[in-house]
Amino acid sequence: MKTLKALQQNDLDAVALAVGEMFVLFDCTGKTRYISEAAAHFLRKPQAELEALNVFQFFGVEDLELERCVKAFRGKSSKNEGLEWFSSRFRCKLDQRNFGIVVVPYGIEGVNESCFALGFVPDATALGCAPGDRRGYALELLAAGIAHDFNNLLTGILGNLSLARSGLESSEKRETSLLAAEKAAVRAQDLTLQLLSFSKGGTPVKEEVSMAELLEEATRFLLCGGKYAYDISVPRDLASVCVDAGQMSQVLNNILLNGIEASPGAVRFNIEAQNIRVDAGDSRGLSPGDYVHISIADNGPGIPEEHLSKIFHPYYSTKPEGSGLGLANAYGIISSHGGFLSAESVPGQGATFHIYLPVAQRALRQKPLVDAPKVHSGHGRVLIMDDESMIHQIAGEMLENLGYDVDFAFEGESAVQKYESPARSGKPYDTVILDLTVPSGMGGRAAIEQLRAKDPQVRAIVSSGYLHDAVMENYRDYGFSGRVLKPYTLEQLSQVLHDVLYN
Repeated sequence: MKTLKALQQNDLDAVALAVGEMFVLFDCTGKTRYISEAAAHFLRKPQAELEALNVFQFFGVEDLELERCVKAFRGKSSKNEGLEWFSSRFRCKLDQRNFGIVVVPYGIEGVNESCFALGFVPDATALGCAPGDRRGYALELLAAGIAHDFNNLLTGILGNLSLARSGLESSEKRETSLLAAEKAAVRAQDLTLQLLSFSKGGTPVKEEVSMAELLEEATRFLLCGGKYAYDISVPRDLASVCVDAGQMSQVLNNILLNGIEASPGAVRFNIEAQNIRVDAGDSRGLSPGDYVHISIADNGPGIPEEHLSKIFHPYYSTKPEGSGLGLANAYGIISSHGGFLSAESVPGQGATFHIYLPVAQRALRQKPLVDAPKVHSGHGRVLIMDDESMIHQIAGEMLENLGYDVDFAFEGESAVQKYESPARSGKPYDTVILDLTVPSGMGGRAAIEQLRAKDPQVRAIVSSGYLHDAVMENYRDYGFSGRVLKPYTLEQLSQVLHDVLYN
């Protein structure tokens, strides 16, 4: 078994392909295990001197995103599953220069240690939100398709609710209309989560996914209307995969967008998927096992041979207005899912991208049987802090129907004051539900700090629509006892209250 200190040149070349020539390889503790000659030259220090440093001697501990990333690597497997690709801008402690960095979780074949590669990007201007930003352009292209789907979902919600309210339906049909409206709302929530993942990224939240459905949905969102055409060929027995659906949609969007940007005229995509078996010694570096292979081919001008080996490098772009982040981002996401991404092209005959994803394990395919959602009644006093009156109205009615007494606050400061008053009078609140983000005042994160300072035993629930926010992902680390993701149902709200108050 190799160690990080005994890497071969082909291992280092693979890392350079992922993050560029100027890179540092760290182990799960943040200790430097290898620094490339190009990175040492860029940092103006001898390699031996730099290899004695840890990641926080390069960058300060005040760089919270980097600190969170390093913590996430601790205790992970050598394949770094569940870790994220991210880029940002930092100030180097060695010479006080500002520049961009790209961090990629990296699994090296035969190395039984977690590691991550950090690549330096001297020109960090591409990290901002300039007019040519690739993600902004991608979202513009997505907007028409997404608006179309949201309008369809809203039509289903409003239409079914109006039928239920009309009094023209029997009680049985009224129940059917309400269920249809609820299903449409859940689909809208799923779409919102995909958009959040596209815009921000984050730690993969993996679940068993039908790749056939995901391919159709993601392609339709981006290519709906306009001058883009596509064909999808998927076998009926295509295996499921265990992935973060939002991040996988982002990969597909970035690859499709690359073809759109490269083609001055109309472009057609041919998308195919199949089940394959990978044996030991695979040239792509994949572990033996079953995979889903997806190919995305376009009829554009293709990729020149001299660029083909560099297209997955962060910030490498053949387009003057391009940031070069799209394909590098896709490469990092696929790698973090234990897969592989490659491309081939003949100039003048288009390009083909190949995605390989491990098939969901049998244990994952067999979804456990779960009981239908239950509504848990309760009792006690609940304080809701949210800046939206509509949330007060609907959450208040839900809680009152469940048996709770409810009070409200619009921002954190008033919530803290309200929490103190009943405590002094002998009628304290049993729990508080805090909105994480309040643009016009104190939000949930600051409020829980003040509440815990006054009452270390406070039982608080954080509420937000941003699933990938650090507080939502690690709510207990911030002092919360539970979390509820917006939008939520009566069953979901009753469950989190039941868990916090009675479990």
